[in-house]
Amino acid sequence: MSARPARKKVVAICKPELAPFMHALGIDEVHEVSTEDEARSLVEQISDRSDVGVVLIQASLSRGLDIESRRLYPVVTPFPAPNEFELVDPGRLYRPLIRRYVGVEIRLPEGRESG
Repeated sequence: MSARPARKKVVAICKPELAPFMHALGIDEVHEVSTEDEARSLVEQISDRSDVGVVLIQASLSRGLDIESRRLYPVVTPFPAPNEFELVDPGRLYRPLIRRYVGVEIRLPEGRESG
């Protein structure tokens, strides 16, 4: 019988006002930052850890962050705060994840929104 692999942690990086919500969701680790530079540095540090599977980063802190990695884990993905929905383009967010983990390229019709 083979042993089940160890569960990897989910980590959130967000602004202080969103941290209580992340804790309420049961996120394993919640890191509060105020700037994109702090977030970028933290993502780099966390990406070197073998115990982390997913890094959720608040959308307003992820601008300019290269979320595609050559590593399988951790998956780094932005999420919008209540006032940040315009910052997250679903095609930009999910296309690289699907290509990376499923192995297919998807294309959404131009000018049409999904949902």
